Amino acid sequence: MLRITAGLLCLIVIVICSVPVLAQRDVHVGTPRPASIAYPGVQPYVVETQSDVDNLPDDVTYVKLATLEMEPLEGLQRFKKLTTLMLGHRKGGELFTPDAFILLSKLTQLRSVCLGHAEDDPASYWTARLNDEFFGSPESFAFLEELSVDWGIYCDRDFFENVGQLPGLRALNIANIEEGIPEEDVALAFRSDSRLERVRVYSYNKRGTGGLLAEAIADLPYLTELTLDGYWREGTLKSVSNCPKLRALYLGYMNYEGNSTAGSLALSKLQFLQILYVTQGGLDNDALAVAAASMPALEELFLLKGDHGTKGQLKEKGLSALAASKSLRVFSVSNNKPLAEGSIGALARIESLESVVLRFMETTDNDLKELSRSKSISELVLIGAQTVSDVGLSYLSQMKSLRVLRHLRNEYVTAGDDGVCRVTDAGVAGLLESNQILETLYLLMVPTLTTKTFALMGSHPALQELGLEWCNLDAEGSKALQASKTIKRLTCTKPKNVEGFAKALAGIDSLDELRFRYVADDWPPLIELRKLRPKLDIKLLTLS
Repeated sequence: MLRITAGLLCLIVIVICSVPVLAQRDVHVGTPRPASIAYPGVQPYVVETQSDVDNLPDDVTYVKLATLEMEPLEGLQRFKKLTTLMLGHRKGGELFTPDAFILLSKLTQLRSVCLGHAEDDPASYWTARLNDEFFGSPESFAFLEELSVDWGIYCDRDFFENVGQLPGLRALNIANIEEGIPEEDVALAFRSDSRLERVRVYSYNKRGTGGLLAEAIADLPYLTELTLDGYWREGTLKSVSNCPKLRALYLGYMNYEGNSTAGSLALSKLQFLQILYVTQGGLDNDALAVAAASMPALEELFLLKGDHGTKGQLKEKGLSALAASKSLRVFSVSNNKPLAEGSIGALARIESLESVVLRFMETTDNDLKELSRSKSISELVLIGAQTVSDVGLSYLSQMKSLRVLRHLRNEYVTAGDDGVCRVTDAGVAGLLESNQILETLYLLMVPTLTTKTFALMGSHPALQELGLEWCNLDAEGSKALQASKTIKRLTCTKPKNVEGFAKALAGIDSLDELRFRYVADDWPPLIELRKLRPKLDIKLLTLS
């Protein structure tokens, strides 16, 4: 019996520990949350001794128990708001003792449990096993809703069978499908009478996982969110296409042998799917786009990081098919091969489309001309658009719906600082004058901006977020921004002339958050700025 509970606990921990966490939002509004078990979004209180427990606040909700000593585990009983617990283990040690399980089962306020590592040494992986004995039954943990098992924990057949019997379990994350664990054993966790709603499975079995396991997952009657990573055999996506209520599907870094085109097209059967997120290659993005066009409920489509060659890339066929979509709001794509001239115009014909993210697509001025015909796109993110110029900005200035323009990076016609800018002060000024509803403007490497253009930013009636990295913002430009009553967030880099810079920035009264890149904490203007505006939220950004 004890073995059952141990298995349960392990799973919970994995859910919390190994679910991929997107610590920061992506550059667009439609970033999906990680497919998974709810993550607290805050750092846990780390507990090792009873003294640590005694010092915890009464309203603590999230604790990481680095060891499984009995005393601190027993001390957690008094925290009535504790809902999330991460349990570590020592190298080569057992995860739980019978007494530890008894204490754990008494923490009925818990909803999420994650079994993880107390140390990051890779040599410790696969050294922790479940106990051979078990006191209690799955009903002893009826309060558990989310379970995660880290990939350094070995789980046997009994563990998966017992997990499948947890009556209250709604979210399960299994990150340790190795060659030594038969998939038919893992499939026991996905019983047809299960009420699981969210599932994430990562397979490390390079021979491929699939078959029985994929079918067992597809049979879950209440499944709405699914994440598959790792190695999966032919037919996996066809099985997934049979999930009756699936709302979100995340396909991560995987090797989908035989699943590329036929499997991608099969996903068109997912008539309730709202989010499709594909990353790291292995699938046919063009076929996925065709399938997405047949999904009447799909709102967000992400086709990211395709294969390094031309295989799997989004092409004109997929884009043309997407033009028929009636529900798509967010579209994000990264390609290694440029699209044919004019094909991007298919996006402008999607009347429901609001957000477009083009990553390393070699976007051109003509592409922006095509997109400018859209009456619904309000957010446009251009990453790696090296040939966009003032001409492209003139097209965007005609868009009546555009509120967000991010990551517009200037490139020189010739290399070096003496080259001719493609995006200039004139192009930026024209955009600001034409678009009076623009709320976010993020520019990179436009060193020709004048005080007049900075003044246009300061007097703009809607501008709330401004990015000016390597855009020659200095004290004079900052003074021109002081007229603003709307700018709340400003991102910039260290100017060449710092005299009066801090005082000028401090004078932007509407500013709530200031983000610096390539600035040290002891930079004199930064110290001065903190004195002038002590309540201003100042963040120092890294290279990434």
